[in-house]
Amino acid sequence: GNATWVGVGFMFCLIPINGVVFSNVSKQRRKVLKYSDARVKMVNEVLAGIRIIKSYAWEKPFGKELNRLRDKELKALTKLAYTSAIGFSL
Repeated sequence: GNATWVGVGFMFCLIPINGVVFSNVSKQRRKVLKYSDARVKMVNEVLAGIRIIKSYAWEKPFGKELNRLRDKELKALTKLAYTSAIGFSL
């Protein structure tokens, strides 16, 4: 009856909101991938040059850089998770 049409109307009202939320999710996903790629590239470089890094005692600077990249990735992943949760709860 009437409740059906109210539900259908509500669903149509949510379409633009979901569009905005999930376009934001898409942008955030690209940002997460960018940070993940940077971190993986750095890890590969460290593993490829581990002998040089060890011989010059560069473990701490490379460790700090890796931690910085991990922190960026983690912040982006957290933001993505919250945005996705909001989007799926609508």
